[in-house]
Amino acid sequence: MVARRVVWWISTAILLGVCLPISVCIWLPAMGVVLLRLLFLQCLGALTQLPDCAKGRPRIFFDGTGHLYPFSLGVTAHMMETYTLHSSTLFFAISGGNLSVLCILLNLSPNDLLESQRRLLDDASWLPAMGLLGNLEGLRVWLEETLPLDFHIKATGRLVVVVSYWPTLGFHYISEFSSRSVLIDAIIASCRFPILSWRPQLLPIGGSFFKQCLMFDAGFQNGITPLDELMDLSIRTFPRRTNGPFHKNLSEVSRRSFSYSYGFSDHSNRGSLASNSSSGKRVNGYGSSKRKQISGIQARATLRHKIKRQI
Repeated sequence: MVARRVVWWISTAILLGVCLPISVCIWLPAMGVVLLRLLFLQCLGALTQLPDCAKGRPRIFFDGTGHLYPFSLGVTAHMMETYTLHSSTLFFAISGGNLSVLCILLNLSPNDLLESQRRLLDDASWLPAMGLLGNLEGLRVWLEETLPLDFHIKATGRLVVVVSYWPTLGFHYISEFSSRSVLIDAIIASCRFPILSWRPQLLPIGGSFFKQCLMFDAGFQNGITPLDELMDLSIRTFPRRTNGPFHKNLSEVSRRSFSYSYGFSDHSNRGSLASNSSSGKRVNGYGSSKRKQISGIQARATLRHKIKRQI
């Protein structure tokens, strides 16, 4: 055990001394773009245009979760227990939010997924720098072991993986997966957060091998121009601030997207998310004319109270 710990310290020192400066140089341009977009609000532009497959369909968005992914899985467990999700529902996900969507599409227990992720973290504790500056190989192995060989067929048209271009940011939507490996690469790219991963992910654009771009976690772009306003339901772990120094000049439309709204059904029977949500209204369990509008902090407290037995 002592020898193993000594090897760990030596390998970590080498990794931080050699790979950290390289990783910082790689991620520095993207971080510079983030800073410029925050300082100059005129660079934000209009809200993004969703892909064609989202037209006229119910849309549920799972934001990135960071180290608080158990909360998102708890919300997922509550949704799976309480509501019946319509087959036409389209799921958008960033980073760790993809885990919640996989639970729904695979009908996988969030508690089982949480236990498997805990084992991954235990294994990562013995990796150099506890897995930082890596390639997310642990997550890739878990996806390859968990996802069925034909899962990409089921995920196409149901899951939209949201990533950002390196280094210019922006949103890129991946909703068609020609193979399981393409799906896994898209999820890995969505989870590539600076320093957690040492580099962005190279992904083909438009299904062409000869046209590829570097992609990474879209959490930064979603923090600047949130997708919530374009969704019927948004599940986010981190609440939005409406009085921060970078958001005080945003329009009222953008301002509303910083709030987390979640509608609770007053009925004891299972609700369902209907397919006729093109008007943007929340229906049958996901909201009504008496829908509660609550802030992110209130949502976290309320949902934890409702689903505390799940997480």
